[in-house]
Amino acid sequence: MLDTRTTHRYTDQDFIDGLNQGISTMLEMKPILFASVEPLPLAEGILQDASTIGDEFMSATRNLGVDGTTPGGAIRPVSRMALDTADPGWASATPAGEVDHVAPVVETRTQFYVYPPQPATPHTIEVVVAVHPGVYTAVGETVAVADRYLPALANFAASFVLMADDESPATDAKAQRLYQVFVALVGPTGDPQDDG
Repeated sequence: MLDTRTTHRYTDQDFIDGLNQGISTMLEMKPILFASVEPLPLAEGILQDASTIGDEFMSATRNLGVDGTTPGGAIRPVSRMALDTADPGWASATPAGEVDHVAPVVETRTQFYVYPPQPATPHTIEVVVAVHPGVYTAVGETVAVADRYLPALANFAASFVLMADDESPATDAKAQRLYQVFVALVGPTGDPQDDG
């Protein structure tokens, strides 16, 4: 039996779309690959949100004062459960500008609590956030990913375009193999120390 289907020709845009999806997938799998240290002006109260400067809150390092340029004390991470156990009324403690502790809201990617609560004139802290490098629109643009991860992105982009051609089980299987290579090349997720 002859296969009379027309050979599918993939465009540059198909691969650019695959590259962009691959970067987004890498950001979700291993945010540390896109880590950036940034100042974050806080809001009054305990609940804070880093979404204005990044795609995922990772940690807080130090206080930066009201002006955002005055180095202050170190900030220690803690779980919300530890805060609740140590002081059930911590959320209504007397506000103070200097942050002692941050507790990530584990159900979200960008929110966290600060202790003590921020006053009406909130301070700024230094945080580590994962920042998406942006959307690529043309062939030849420099990809803002460490060189060692470029083969992973190439495999993802190839997998992405092949998955669009779902007419052939063989093509589907090849796309799955390419995706598995991508996952293996990106490496373990979760532990920030595994990227050394």
